[in-house]
Amino acid sequence: VLQINVLERGEVKVRGQAMTADPKLKDNQQLMQLSKFLEIEAAGYEREPPDPSNPGNPPSKLRANIRADARSQFKHVQFVFDACVRNGIYKTSLAATPDDPR
Repeated sequence: VLQINVLERGEVKVRGQAMTADPKLKDNQQLMQLSKFLEIEAAGYEREPPDPSNPGNPPSKLRANIRADARSQFKHVQFVFDACVRNGIYKTSLAATPDDPR
């Protein structure tokens, strides 16, 4: 399972590497586009059997777990989901941790 962390200001970290999921930041050379990273990752995994009703690239068997900071805006999480879908990664989950009462 690929862990994708969405931080408070919208920065995304995968395996300790900072990147951006925001498509408006295409020209930012410092941050690798999450979509490009996921394209490379998904290429290394097997694909699900093709669905005759949905021609095209079959879904990847890669699974992604999206963890977001409690103060993150949902639009940043949505950018991550969109990047996953664009690359055939449909097995996604969200991680949540209950507040610590201490």
